[in-house]
Parts: sequence; structure tokens; C-alpha cells
Amino acid sequence: LKVRGPRKDLPRGGGGSRNGGRPSRGCAAGGSPAAMDSLKCFVGGLPQHTTRESLNNYFASFGASDSFIMVDKATGRSRGFGFVNFHDEQTIAQVLAYPAHEVDGVQITVSPYQNSGGGRGGGGGGGGG
Repeated sequence: LKVRGPRKDLPRGGGGSRNGGRPSRGCAAGGSPAAMDSLKCFVGGLPQHTTRESLNNYFASFGASDSFIMVDKATGRSRGFGFVNFHDEQTIAQVLAYPAHEVDGVQITVSPYQNSGGGRGGGGGGGGG
């Protein structure tokens, strides 16, 4: 009897994807990464008690969406911002045109996603003199 290790041609666990093994709707529809970025927005100013579920529930009122809250790896606490992926241009346009967004009793910032390409976002700004 010969014992074999795991097959290398089959995905293990999450399959190496960032979304925990769930199929990416943008890729399944044949969307390019640039096209998917156009359906993503940044959300900032999130309170510590905001969950992915509460963010999804809020944005569901506009249309189909999927949200991600960024957490500190060391503490597991929310970093106060995240991203929301939408499934069509009309929905994200409606979200971005809406004057004020409030999640879990706190007004949040919603803006178009801007891929800096650097891996670590930074809220630029500041400076002057």
C-alpha cells in the first residue's frame, strides 16, 4: 500500500482566493480586474461594532452587494474601514450619488475605490505648511 500526499492539482481549503473560496461574481461573469474595481467602493469611519452583516444589510437597500471590513491582524479589531463590491454599475452609481450614509447609527464615508497598486493603502492628504 502506497501512501500519497495531497494532490497538487486540486485546490485546498480556500483555493488560494482572497474571498475564502467563494466564487468571485465578477470573474464568473468574465469581468476583468479593472472592471471589478469600478464596481467597488471604499467605506470609512466605521464604528467598532459594525459587522459585515450590518454593512451588507445597509447596502442591500441599494442592490446586490458584498462587503469586507478590514481588521487588525494582531488584535482582530476593526480598522474602521472596508470595501463594498457591487454587482452592477447602476447600483454603485446610486450609492455614490446618495448624499449621506449612516450605518449602525454613525455617518460613514463612501467613495469610489482607487487602486493604488501598492498593496498598502494610505489615506493620503495632509501636508501643507
